[in-house]
Amino acid sequence: MTEPTPVPAADPYSLEALPQIPFDQILSAQPTLAQFLLVSGLLFAIGLAGVLLRRNIIVIFMCLELMLSAANLSLVAFSRFGLVNGMPNMNGQVLVFFIITVAAAEVAVGLAIIVALYRSRQTTHVEDLNLLKF
Repeated sequence: MTEPTPVPAADPYSLEALPQIPFDQILSAQPTLAQFLLVSGLLFAIGLAGVLLRRNIIVIFMCLELMLSAANLSLVAFSRFGLVNGMPNMNGQVLVFFIITVAAAEVAVGLAIIVALYRSRQTTHVEDLNLLKF
């Protein structure tokens, strides 16, 4: 008597195991306010952790910009989902436009200060920069 051949088990990681969602439903999916705020909160938390834990002044500066971008994302999300007379409220988006403009000037001045500190001290570590101490 011959033994039956074993049937291979379905791979749970194959594409056939995934639920089939029509492509038009994927394109019509809209993120919710909670999802926007979750992403914004995660970006802000990553930026805050970078500011508190890092010692390189350039990385700290980049983390500050990440925190600013998280706040901008929150403003745009609240602006998009805050309806006034059935229309989205654009006040948050206008505010983000001005924040981005100020942030561009902040980046230019901040990087100029960092370059000047590096030229005078030859380091970008925060604990080595004690210029304001007396």
